Amino acid sequence: MAKKKEEAAEAKPKQPQANGITRPKDGTLTGRVWAIADELSEASGEPIGRGAVMAKAEAEGLNKATIATQYGRWRQFHGLASKRKAPEKAAA
Repeated sequence: MAKKKEEAAEAKPKQPQANGITRPKDGTLTGRVWAIADELSEASGEPIGRGAVMAKAEAEGLNKATIATQYGRWRQFHGLASKRKAPEKAAA
């Protein structure tokens, strides 16, 4: 029985992964944010900014927090996000 479960797991197509981020499935709300970012980026010829993605996704009725989170994950997936620097400690 365990063998059947392993075979079933292998048969499922895996979502693309890059930079530690897994792309969401098409047809989901999170996937729609990624699709919007992809569409706008393709149209402009360069990675699109957060404001344009927020505007279009909000117009489609998506939640602001979902859009912001998924846009950040989309940037990380494509290697566009920079790592934040740790705040420097003040000298005592």
